[in-house]
Amino acid sequence: MGKAFVILALVISGNLFGQVTSESTASRILQNVLDSLENKYPKVIESPEKYRFKIVFTEIKRAKEKVTLETVGFRMNEKEYLYPASIVKLPTILIGMEEYNKIHKIRPRVTYETLLKFNKEKGCMPTAFSVKIGNKLEYFTLDLFTKQMLAVSDNDAYNRMFDFIGQQQLNRRLKEMNYQNGKIIRKFVLNCSLDQNRISDSYVFLGRRNEWLYNRRGITNEDTILTDSTYKIGKAYEGLDKKIVPRPFDFSRQNNMELVDLHKTLNGVIFPKSEFAHTFDITEEQRKYMIHNLGKYPAEYGLDFNPKEFPATYKKYLFFGKDTNTTYMNDSLSRFRSFNMVGLSFGCAIDAAYIVDLDSGKEFVLTVGIYANEDEVINDAKYDYESLAYPLMKDIGRLIMNQLPENKENVEYLRGFIGEVGLKR
Repeated sequence: MGKAFVILALVISGNLFGQVTSESTASRILQNVLDSLENKYPKVIESPEKYRFKIVFTEIKRAKEKVTLETVGFRMNEKEYLYPASIVKLPTILIGMEEYNKIHKIRPRVTYETLLKFNKEKGCMPTAFSVKIGNKLEYFTLDLFTKQMLAVSDNDAYNRMFDFIGQQQLNRRLKEMNYQNGKIIRKFVLNCSLDQNRISDSYVFLGRRNEWLYNRRGITNEDTILTDSTYKIGKAYEGLDKKIVPRPFDFSRQNNMELVDLHKTLNGVIFPKSEFAHTFDITEEQRKYMIHNLGKYPAEYGLDFNPKEFPATYKKYLFFGKDTNTTYMNDSLSRFRSFNMVGLSFGCAIDAAYIVDLDSGKEFVLTVGIYANEDEVINDAKYDYESLAYPLMKDIGRLIMNQLPENKENVEYLRGFIGEVGLKR
């Protein structure tokens, strides 16, 4: 038996929210997972602070209409910085939905599928109203941006949604919702300064005859977005001139999102009544739309994504890893669904996923973060994703799945849930 790890545990059932002992079922499952990982990934378990390794796990117990959620974590409250990368797209989409709802209320002709044109003025983004995906031209809509982000983590779609909302509103909402140190202050655009990221140029929603349905002028965030805290990673970094700078890379002027808040964000979509969740001002129809698109594989979106570039397991790290074995994956993809969002950059890998087994009735929510960069050089594109991050995340997902008891009575519910949100078995 391995060492005893410090595990924080919470039980949530309806409005119940309280401390439980480390002897809870979820705690025992996580303890067993950590013991197993100690054998295969001893460096990570012996020095979790070096790898900034964190886990948040929610066990789901269903008995007819009653659902009990037990959330436990390993180092989930440690303040070690992990660059969130693309996983900030999940709260960005949800805040974007809130902004859309405000517009739709006063301009009912504006829908989530209405053509949207952006104009280049003082900001970083060019004038545009369409994008080519594969061999097909797609016109900008909020629906398209959402699907691009959830399907293949598209950066340009995120940049447009960022400008639709505006930097100020993004960060005000994070603060209002009590995201710990949460900030989304940068688009994913090279050579876009911090001050330029404050600027979101004008846009206009266009009707079928190109008539203006709603427009917003360019806006600039005047709020303070920087903090006194500094987040430094690595021992050196590669500069824009390709030369190595012998000091840690400072991330204090980059986006930030605590792992526990990412878990709460996903929990809020799947289990909006949970108290261990961030819940947004969206409709029930929008919530099911989010679940539907979180759970799809790229080929299911109806967009011309290249299957070689974006296979079914693209950005499905937990449980699936990077498996590409066709026979195995075809069987697994018909049985399992992962409703997830990932972040991957600068050696930091994060996946937040709600995973279901449609044959056994098992289900759980899991968020894992790790810094996979043995040489400690940032921005050199030499990271340990293939040798460490992907296999570790796959193993954690499968170890948890294997330990959960079968719940055959839950199979009918889960299959009905999959159909209700518009996915296929």
